[in-house]
Amino acid sequence: MRCLSWRDNHVVDAAMRAVFATTAKSVMEANYLLHRGCNRINVMLTINAGPMARDGETAQAVLRRVMKLCVNLYRNVPQTFAGVWRYEIGTDRYGGCHYHIAFHAPRGMRDRLLDALQGWFDEPLDLKRSSRSFRNPKWKAYGIRGGWQLCRIYELDGALDYIAKVLTDGNGEPLSRAERLGNARVREYATFGRRNKDRTP
Repeated sequence: MRCLSWRDNHVVDAAMRAVFATTAKSVMEANYLLHRGCNRINVMLTINAGPMARDGETAQAVLRRVMKLCVNLYRNVPQTFAGVWRYEIGTDRYGGCHYHIAFHAPRGMRDRLLDALQGWFDEPLDLKRSSRSFRNPKWKAYGIRGGWQLCRIYELDGALDYIAKVLTDGNGEPLSRAERLGNARVREYATFGRRNKDRTP
C-alpha cells in the first residue's frame, strides 16, 4: 500500500510560494559573499505552538518569542537570521497549531541552535529519532516530546512547496484562508530578516 504524500490532498498556493521564492533568493544573494559554499535557506524549524505556550500564550506570542531568541542567537555571526515562516492548523497528530520557520543556518550555527532549542523549550533532543550527521539529506532532529523539530532542507524548491501547501476539499479545490484558519485572527505567513518592512506578527 502506497504511503500518502502531502501532495495527495494539498496544492501549492502560487501567491504564497512566489513570496517565499523571492525571499529565498534574497537570502542566498546576501549570504553568497560571506560563504559561497553554503548560502541558501537550508533548515526548517517546526514548533508546535500548543505545547510551547506559557501561561496562556497565543500561538503568535510563541512565534514572537522564538523569533526573538533566534535573532539573539545570530548576533555574533555575519549571517542574518532571515527567511520565511508559515502558520498552519493541523490535527493533533500533526502538532495542532504549528509554525514552519525556514532560514539559513551557517555551519557553526547548527550545534548552537540544537543546544539552544533544548534550553528554550526545556525539551531535550530525542537521541533515538534524531539523525547523527548533517550530511544526510534527510537529517532531522526532534525534541523528545514532539514540541519542536529541526530538519535539513536539501531540495529548496520542494521545501518551499511544502511550506506553501494548502489543503484541498473533497473536489480537489484549495480551501480558502477562512476555511484553513477558522476564526483565528493571525497572519498565515510572512518573511523576515531581509528588508526593513519585514516584520514578525
